[in-house]
Amino acid sequence: MKIGIDLVNLHGLNGGVARYATQLIASIANIDQINECVLFINSAIADQINADHPKFQKIVVHSPRRKYLPSNQLYFLLRRKLRGIDLLHSPVSVSPLFCRTRTVLTVHDLAYEYFPDYYSKTAILYWRFALRRACHKASQVLAVSESTKRDLVRFMQVPEDKVKVVYPCVNLAHTESSPETLAHMRNRYSLPENYVLYVGALHPRKNLGNLVKAFSIARANTRLPHKLVLAGSGWAIEPILEEIARCGVQDEVILTGEIPESDLPLIYKGADLLVFPSHYEGFGYPPLEAMACGTPVIVSNTSSLPEVVGNTGRLVDPADPDDIAEKIIQVLQCPSLAEEMRSSALERSQQFSMNRMMNGIMAVYEDALSDFRH
Repeated sequence: MKIGIDLVNLHGLNGGVARYATQLIASIANIDQINECVLFINSAIADQINADHPKFQKIVVHSPRRKYLPSNQLYFLLRRKLRGIDLLHSPVSVSPLFCRTRTVLTVHDLAYEYFPDYYSKTAILYWRFALRRACHKASQVLAVSESTKRDLVRFMQVPEDKVKVVYPCVNLAHTESSPETLAHMRNRYSLPENYVLYVGALHPRKNLGNLVKAFSIARANTRLPHKLVLAGSGWAIEPILEEIARCGVQDEVILTGEIPESDLPLIYKGADLLVFPSHYEGFGYPPLEAMACGTPVIVSNTSSLPEVVGNTGRLVDPADPDDIAEKIIQVLQCPSLAEEMRSSALERSQQFSMNRMMNGIMAVYEDALSDFRH
């Protein structure tokens, strides 16, 4: 096969969608020994994507960011752009609606259906029209979790047997975690010896207000020496700062800003606990990454998060700060429980391997082309 990978609308490498795209490229380079691959890469990230491999052809697309006019819809409008391509996979955005090439589409989440207040009416109309049409036009649809598959069937009316669930992998670079390297990391980010960690966007649906409340309750009810570290960036920082002030924990909460991916393993390993109380996730990379670093995790009992952690973490009601606080105290005050969670988390994280991800995606490619040949 000659497979096209549509990264025209990817303008940066932060966030779960970008993580998925880089995983896909690395998986093809390391595992697929048969097929050729044409990468259509936005010029904004072209120099940051490692595509120096004989099987890759790299086409750089100079396309500015447009809010409601994704550039791939125009770029692939002309048939000649896809000459010789057997299959086009769009892993980060809605696949081209007007091209005649066979398409595979990856859908990460349908957050706009659950939180419409965080999106403009124009954006919601676009996603409801374009995503529905792309799903029904695609030869196969990839979902990153069973939760996302259920959402596709429910909201997009995609036939259940057309949606294949293939979990992303965890591939954080191995980083030495000696006492010296951990101490260096703490100094660089001004982190204490003991901390509870959150990693991710500072977005309202991530539920950080209730995390701050829960942390303040845990601090008030115990003598925990921990501070709360919020690692990430986003546009909803003001409500978080207001909640921190309301709870009186200004000296106990640290906001690091965006953490480079190369530093994340040490940030995870240095934490005593990761708490991820998001209201909704299509997959949820931070809990899996923390698990792969041997860090105990607490996550919401909603959407895809129970799928990711299995029985290795603790589940909480994201709407109940007291429940979150109770689970934080349980883990931090019981070393044997924390150690058991570390061990089981490491074991479970190994199920999310690059081989398993690539084998699943290749099976979807084969099915898409098999349908076409018949």
